[in-house]
Amino acid sequence: MSGYAQRELTWSTHTAQPSEVRGLPESERDALIIKATHVDGQWVIISRYGDDIWELDGLNSNVQTNRKQLAFHTLPRAFRAVMKAILYRYLHSGRRGGGRPKGGGVLKCYTAALPFLRHLEALNLDHLGAVTPMVCATYVAACKAHVQTGRNQGKPLAQGALQFRFSAVEALYELSQYTDDPIPEHPWPETSSTAMAGLTAQSANYYLQSRKTPLIPDDVFCILFERAYHQVECGNYLLDIRDELNAFSAQCKYQCRKAIRLAKNRKLESLGWKDGLREFLKAVNNLRISSYIVLASTSGCRNHELAYVQKGAYHQTQDDEGTSYHWMRSRSQKTDVGIHDWMIPEAGVQALHLMERWAAPYQTMIDEEIVERRRTNPHDPEIVEAYKHRQALFIGIVSKKDKEVRTVSNTNWNKELKAFAKNCGLSWDLTSHQFRRKFANYVAHSRFGDLRYLKEHYAHWSIDMTLLYAMDENWGQHLDLELFDETQAELKDGGCRS
Repeated sequence: MSGYAQRELTWSTHTAQPSEVRGLPESERDALIIKATHVDGQWVIISRYGDDIWELDGLNSNVQTNRKQLAFHTLPRAFRAVMKAILYRYLHSGRRGGGRPKGGGVLKCYTAALPFLRHLEALNLDHLGAVTPMVCATYVAACKAHVQTGRNQGKPLAQGALQFRFSAVEALYELSQYTDDPIPEHPWPETSSTAMAGLTAQSANYYLQSRKTPLIPDDVFCILFERAYHQVECGNYLLDIRDELNAFSAQCKYQCRKAIRLAKNRKLESLGWKDGLREFLKAVNNLRISSYIVLASTSGCRNHELAYVQKGAYHQTQDDEGTSYHWMRSRSQKTDVGIHDWMIPEAGVQALHLMERWAAPYQTMIDEEIVERRRTNPHDPEIVEAYKHRQALFIGIVSKKDKEVRTVSNTNWNKELKAFAKNCGLSWDLTSHQFRRKFANYVAHSRFGDLRYLKEHYAHWSIDMTLLYAMDENWGQHLDLELFDETQAELKDGGCRS
């Protein structure tokens, strides 16, 4: 957090700041507000221009803390000052023809510019004013000659990756014009980053299509779903034991750690669990990933949309014939609509109710954290952060030392999903977004009807939108229409199975 004194300020003070920093005295420039938050009636400044690390707004709750920051000390020293000026301009005004970016867009700009700045450093250039089309041509050649490491070891950068890097150079050229160190000429006069990457507009679109999320094979999906749903069905039994064990633990809290562990193992045996405390805790923790798989498979939600699912997200409606429909409400950052309703089947309802029960102790931990932070510092900005997560369902401990509970990040979900698949004896490289495409694929191949395991429920989903009859004045009005588009795309891609 910034070391500058905190003070009362209106939001208009923040938004009325200049759109660029050229000509500002250093003290005035460094005092510019990058991020502020409202804590119990007072504005608290989180980041100022002069800080080495800027905290960003507008990122989803499933993003890790260190991915919500711009850490300028990681840039080549010669370009730190000008990159601050560039990114300040981008944050305040966006690029030509576009609106102000969200935090994720700023991070992408920052990340994509890094290789270019390091290339300049390797050429012993220490200011953007020295960048010429010839210098940019050497960067293009270096990128095309680059050999990757890690998962793509030995492979050159794909055309899409090249275009991503080259478009960042174009962004630096445009935004640097509002700084004291502008790039004098367009990086590649009379052409574009798309052409420099060897793509045309048509081939760029083809490239994006070819990179579509891989489709989980049917045999793999069946194993994953069956294992996950079986664990969900056993969930309340495990949580009954957990709750009894937690009540028992409160009676043992003054004993030594070893004695508590032995007492818990004896209690578990008396409750019918024979595999010991470690396996029990693992089984309870696995309910979260199993519930995630069931909900992701049966709703078509993106990872961040499930991350926003909160206590009380379930609702039921009936049509004129008495047919029941189940809905789950959450929020999406993909569009500006925000609130969305997803129709879910009984299996999804089970997983949703289970997670409400599973998450309750963690939600209590967040409430206790808020109370403690208020006691220590009533204007601690982490109070606002904690409030963002206190009603979420897909949460867990992110800091064992502080027992801090937050929404599970997409990065950790993908780790857990890979581990789940491996434990199922599968070699499939499972990621969170694959469930959305699998959902769309199954629905498309059954004419918006039978979703294999969920025939009865998804018979309601017809291409003439008969689910409109399931809506009431509050639920079903905010549909995820992009999911219909993706389903239509699956119909065009693969035809239709009977």
